[in-house]
Amino acid sequence: MCWELPWKIHPLSKMGNRRVDHYIEIFNSTWIHNHAKVIADYVLPADFRAEIELKGIYIDIQLQAADGSDRNIAITPAGLGIDIEEKQRYIITRRQMQIEFRTETGKLLEYDSYHAHNDMKCYLAIAIGSWQQIKLYSFKIQIPEEVKSTI
Repeated sequence: MCWELPWKIHPLSKMGNRRVDHYIEIFNSTWIHNHAKVIADYVLPADFRAEIELKGIYIDIQLQAADGSDRNIAITPAGLGIDIEEKQRYIITRRQMQIEFRTETGKLLEYDSYHAHNDMKCYLAIAIGSWQQIKLYSFKIQIPEEVKSTI
């Protein structure tokens, strides 16, 4: 799925995309704002663990407030010295309202918070700027059974 300002959800087909072997190429040719967001198709209400594996040009990886407000918690890999042209795997966790973004090697990444709260219901998103393109190899989310029972 993809998301645009003013926070409308669309099917991923609104963006250019095609499956190639073991990844999906996603291209922001939508002209919807300066950063369309590729999102998981459900809201994360509490604890979770996620993995995203991708390469290409993108703005950031974020936890976007599900209520439609302009609030998010995000890492900007290029600003952290990570080579986004190389395939990268990120592990994102929220455990007892503590959020961590890490690389596959375990390096803890500093994140920015834009009027967000660690306990907000959110979508996991990849913000892709106009005419930027990524290769998405993996986008997995795990929710503990005790949390699933409350959804």
